[in-house]
Amino acid sequence: MKLIIVESPSKAKTISKLIKGYLIKATLGHIVDLPENKMGVDLKNFEMFFVPIKGKDKIIKELKKFVNKSEIVYISTDPDREGEAIAYHIVERTKPKNYKRIEVHAIIKEEIKKALLSPRDIDYNRVYSQFSRRLIDRIVGYFLSPLASKTIGGRLSVGRVQSPALRLIVEREREIRNFKPQTYYQIQVVYKKDNLTFIAKLNRNIKEREEAEKILKEIRENEHIVYKVIEIEQKESPPEPYRTATLQQDASKILGISPEETMNIAQFLYENGYITYHRTDSVKINEEIISKIRGYIKNKFGEDYLVKKIRIFRKKKFAQEAHEAIRPSIINPSREPKNINLTGKAKEIYELIWNRTIASQMESALWKKMRYIIKAGKNELIAEGKFLLFEGWRKIYPEIEMEIIPKLNENEKLNKIEVELLEKQTQPPPRWTESSLIKMLEKLGIGRPSTYAQIIKTLKKRNYVKVKNGVFYPTEIGEKLIDWLSKEYPWVIDYKFTADMEGKLDLVEQGKLNWKDVAYEIYQKLKDVENKIRDNTPTEKQIEFAQKLAKELNLDLSEDIKNDRRKLSKWIDKNKPPTEKQIEFAKKLAKKLNIDLDEELLKNQKKLEKWLKKHIKLIK
Repeated sequence: MKLIIVESPSKAKTISKLIKGYLIKATLGHIVDLPENKMGVDLKNFEMFFVPIKGKDKIIKELKKFVNKSEIVYISTDPDREGEAIAYHIVERTKPKNYKRIEVHAIIKEEIKKALLSPRDIDYNRVYSQFSRRLIDRIVGYFLSPLASKTIGGRLSVGRVQSPALRLIVEREREIRNFKPQTYYQIQVVYKKDNLTFIAKLNRNIKEREEAEKILKEIRENEHIVYKVIEIEQKESPPEPYRTATLQQDASKILGISPEETMNIAQFLYENGYITYHRTDSVKINEEIISKIRGYIKNKFGEDYLVKKIRIFRKKKFAQEAHEAIRPSIINPSREPKNINLTGKAKEIYELIWNRTIASQMESALWKKMRYIIKAGKNELIAEGKFLLFEGWRKIYPEIEMEIIPKLNENEKLNKIEVELLEKQTQPPPRWTESSLIKMLEKLGIGRPSTYAQIIKTLKKRNYVKVKNGVFYPTEIGEKLIDWLSKEYPWVIDYKFTADMEGKLDLVEQGKLNWKDVAYEIYQKLKDVENKIRDNTPTEKQIEFAQKLAKELNLDLSEDIKNDRRKLSKWIDKNKPPTEKQIEFAKKLAKKLNIDLDEELLKNQKKLEKWLKKHIKLIK
């Protein structure tokens, strides 16, 4: 028996349909991880103690059974660091006598057969890079999260990449708050020629109203003559094929689909054989596929729409380029978006990927751009327009805005219809959207393609940010966390430090750096934290809340309790009032059971919780 082990059942199902003679089994993702309730790392030598994830013992046991019966085991987990680490753990837990690692970048028959013909050993450098990332994240989180929680109050989380992302959002919000708008004036003139109206604007903004009104008068009183005609033809190249970051950005901006959902949909499309592997920072496509793309363009649109030379896109800064760009797994008319069995958002995402891939080898669009300089006395106004001469790659991106303007000639007198003075104000920088935040994270080198969606998900889940009308707002607790990190551990949210750390993880993968050395660098910066965590001094927030509670309820709060965090926590738990939701629920329950609710219960959370526990049973 020949066994192939993958992560997901849907991937297993797809491969089972494509090739015969193999048993396909799925791990359902990671099978082990560091323990949830303790560090799981020996800080003397950085040995990591992985344990089976809850519910995975049964899967590991079943995998062992099939591994023992197999003449060879092919481990086909995802082709990235995380997938390599999963492959390593499969080997460690199941102990196959004969195994090979295979990489499948597209779940189609040709690619699977090709992978089976070129197996390899586990890439330990890639595994170590993932170990280093996991270890660093555990050290930062395990040390700084409890310290932040203790100092600020509440249950807080500090992350190596999530915290710099939060800093971006907090700093942008403060820029907006501190922004002082300035008034300025614009002058625009509406003209008409050949039944077309068009607008020209003064070539500068004016700060003072008095000056603006003086210029307005001059423009109204003078003849308007075309002083200069500038007409140029301009080529517009197509966008590069999709990377993880750019797919997430477009899905958010064009389709309104969140990065997290985009990645889930892309995972589905990959596992079911529609697209290539979706976690990538590469823009390259292999030559064989480029040849098929070009053949498709020639047959579908004609020779004029095919770029003459193969278009090669430049590698991005920080890119690892371990894989191809995200593209359809098969290029032929049967795989056009209209011909495939997909619906809803999955079809929309696939269509984005298809169009972008095909466009990448199409001819440039050709625009005619016109710029007219118009003189009114000594003042110059500018009118601009553009229209498409040849659509090129825009053939599959038909929604194009064209600014139609009539043909003007030098020294031509123009018929002005209206001269307007517009009062405007400078605007603050825009808040981050999911799309623009991912773009900035990538530009700064914070995180990697597989982490952007998780970063945003974590910020929302931890209540560090709120999303309203598609933009991020930091919460009060999010701002407090950034203020504390800025003061106590600024290196954690330093953009350059975070990007450099990603670079070091890349060097570990290349075998140029020891993975434990990278983690040790972080640990050295946090050695003082253990003593701070043990410090039993209450937070300012705890003391403030306790004093307010003591005053409201006329209770005694001794200095002994006030100066001891553990004692103060117990005192607060014992005396704090119920929440509004608890009170409302208790009143509804009492009414339903037709019993009286003692007013004293509504003053103490613990007593009310006990009452609720007792009386909820009566309605079950």
